[in-house]
Amino acid sequence: IEGCMDATTFLKEYVHKHKPVLMKGCGFEMPATTKWTDEYFMSFPDVRSWTPIVETQKTISRNDRGPHIFNMTFEEFLGRYKDDPYYVINSVNNERLRRDVTFISSMRCTRTLRQLDDLHLWFSSGGTESSQHFDTHDNLLAMVDGNKQVLLTDPIHSLGLYMDYHDKFGLSPVNVRKVDLSVYPMVKDIPITEVNITKGDVLFIPTHWWHQINSFKTDTRNIALSMGWHSLFPVGDTGEQGFLKEGLKQFEEIPTSDGLFAMELIKWSEAI
Repeated sequence: IEGCMDATTFLKEYVHKHKPVLMKGCGFEMPATTKWTDEYFMSFPDVRSWTPIVETQKTISRNDRGPHIFNMTFEEFLGRYKDDPYYVINSVNNERLRRDVTFISSMRCTRTLRQLDDLHLWFSSGGTESSQHFDTHDNLLAMVDGNKQVLLTDPIHSLGLYMDYHDKFGLSPVNVRKVDLSVYPMVKDIPITEVNITKGDVLFIPTHWWHQINSFKTDTRNIALSMGWHSLFPVGDTGEQGFLKEGLKQFEEIPTSDGLFAMELIKWSEAI
């Protein structure tokens, strides 16, 4: 689909029907897509001093993340990521950066916003490979710079991805880029849909859809944002009054995952 669809269509035809969709160019509604150059990041002292979690390997075939660097400033990362295998995967918990991420028009629905999880940054120089996995929430993947290849599989084929043979829920032991059919013979019958996304594109990945995501070494700069929410509202409940015309439009007005966790601790402590 070219551009962003309206929130009613997105909710009725894709979220409720558990159906992926690619919205070409939709991400240009967010200021981050055009603003986020390295020079822009370096122009703000509070962004330069930000310390996101930095991963030191770019290829994940199982749940073997790490080692991690917890004390690298964003300024140091920006000076080294093109030469070193560094990968920022972190909540966008920097207030200034969150101001640049507005909700695309397809998301401006109270049911989505009430269930919003968080906003995450994925930043590298390319050459990344994720494990084969699914998330337990709906997700929008927005490309800010560079390109990604997303390999999607409907969850009805979970048995063929041997999900019961992994030590963590939501992960498959199969490396879809190099499948050993002598070990995993059922994979040969699994339909995989390849989706290629580039700067300004937004891909909707429904909850429990399997996906494996790659970026390529031809990129010198690869930045994506993921926005997740929990679809707990009833299917078919799509009254027009549920959609926002004004008001909440920026992620800076939503607590970060750390903030949400703190609020849950407060609620828990008050209950005992």
